[in-house]
Amino acid sequence: RDPISWVPVVRAQRSTPQGGTPFRGQIKSQHTKMGLVSSTCARKKDLSQLSTWLDDTSKHIEFRGFLTNHEKHAVIALHGLGASAEHIREYVKNYEDDNPYGAQLEPARKSEGKIDAGNWKDFVGRKKHFPDYVEFFAAEEKRMGMHKMLQVYLPELMEGPAAALLHGLIHTGWALDARNRTMEIEGLAYLAFANVSCVPPETAPPALEDATPLDTLLRISKVGKLEEWVLKVIDKEQYDPKKGSFHPELEGTGLQLRVACLLAEGHPLIHGRPRWVDLMKIDDMLHQMYYALSILYLAVPGDFVLLHALTGMWGLEHIVKNLDDEKAKRNAIAHTWAAIVATALGNTLGLFYKSGDKIPGFPSEEALQKLHDTYEAKVDGKEDGKALADGKPWPVLFKEAMVDREEHNPKLVYVMHRLWLRSNKQAVFRMAASHFTETPKVSK
Repeated sequence: RDPISWVPVVRAQRSTPQGGTPFRGQIKSQHTKMGLVSSTCARKKDLSQLSTWLDDTSKHIEFRGFLTNHEKHAVIALHGLGASAEHIREYVKNYEDDNPYGAQLEPARKSEGKIDAGNWKDFVGRKKHFPDYVEFFAAEEKRMGMHKMLQVYLPELMEGPAAALLHGLIHTGWALDARNRTMEIEGLAYLAFANVSCVPPETAPPALEDATPLDTLLRISKVGKLEEWVLKVIDKEQYDPKKGSFHPELEGTGLQLRVACLLAEGHPLIHGRPRWVDLMKIDDMLHQMYYALSILYLAVPGDFVLLHALTGMWGLEHIVKNLDDEKAKRNAIAHTWAAIVATALGNTLGLFYKSGDKIPGFPSEEALQKLHDTYEAKVDGKEDGKALADGKPWPVLFKEAMVDREEHNPKLVYVMHRLWLRSNKQAVFRMAASHFTETPKVSK
């Protein structure tokens, strides 16, 4: 399968961005009018180079214990923004040697051949044997083909999309967006490696009588003191990874452990299946999920965690597109929504909470409703959004994203621009793209 051709395109030159943090080497950008690359030969060469990066298996999927290697996600996003091969090459070099966390990527581990068809479920979510899972899924793909393998394994793996702060979901879905076999296999392996179950308990809570995803977020916003519930859950001895068998592999991971605790404890707002999951047409539902989560992101603009809900949605969309079974599609959506809600509730304490820290809480109903009233019907009057005084026009966003050292920002702009194009220039997506995040400080 050939990689897809992304639009629009911007070409890289040297200049200084406003508000961005340039990476070492200061590759910078100059914008042309939105549109396709004029040189077909140059684009084919760039696509060939793209496959080379995405096929690279020399680095481990994580580094510094629990941080996800985002290099391939950045490559896809930068290519989607129109970066040249030279631009991406230097970006990759900087990310490998001195990424925003101040760490080098780690070399790939060697498979010991410990995963096979008889035991692959035994190690799911234990963060063991990632290269063995890669080897196993590569063999399965050769045996049955990619499409069939996705139908066989994805429905079950998508029961735990909270994996690694949604990054198993992101890696798999973004690989499907890029149509890259190597990365798709890595994605399945990462979902298995870091899986955190989002399946409701045997006695599932009643369905949430909400018509849209935004209704569900408004419902959550009306429930007071959710952060106090989160604190009570994470203080329970049964969820202490040092004292028992509860996710010992997540000790010291901050929010990742917190999310696993909340999913294990259960809550009607997490596991109550919203009516819209089973009643809406899937394309309409995905659009409404993007819209609701953009509203949530604008309520806490630049929030590092909530940004992952948006880039995770891009992963979910492409996973759903590659599943044949209607029930599997809707279950994947339901489990991902549970993962996002659990992540958002865990984030009410902040990314790395410690006793005495200021607790941010969940955005208020008033804040969400005000944003909805502002953006529900608001569209941009010109192609680049200059007709509106709020936010930034796309050429500026492309320019700043292309040079920002924090790779989540080009991913944000890439996804939001695609949504803006296909939604008749709905302004909420450009506004969300206008709020870049910052790299969190992670203790070494």
